Amino acid sequence: MSDTEALSAEPTDPTAPLLPAAADSARTTAATPAATATPAAIATPDTPVMNAALGTSAAPAPTAPRIRWAAIVWGLLFAGIASALLWVVTDVGNRDAASLWLKTVSPATLVLVILLVVGGLLLVAGLASLLRRITSGRS
Repeated sequence: MSDTEALSAEPTDPTAPLLPAAADSARTTAATPAATATPAAIATPDTPVMNAALGTSAAPAPTAPRIRWAAIVWGLLFAGIASALLWVVTDVGNRDAASLWLKTVSPATLVLVILLVVGGLLLVAGLASLLRRITSGRS
């Protein structure tokens, strides 16, 4: 039987390959199990097969929503800064006092204020981290 007769002849078995064995072996590619499996047999991350392979439980436990402590703490800090600046700029007396203080500040006082601000920022970052650790249950 020639190749054209083999291709044109109807196979009696519906699962039989349409190409002859020689041509089939030349055209094979590395097939993945997911490509050859039926859609019902494909394992998804939440199926028991995948859970057993991953070493997880059959049903994932629902988790409570995370509290974004850093956003809360930093938001409070920036709200405080905005309130202080509004207090300074809305009153002429406060604006003049702040302007006078900035003109008469010494270099040593400026360094101390910068160190105080950096320390405050580190304190806020540490507070946000501490709150996150307390609420997540880690010790």
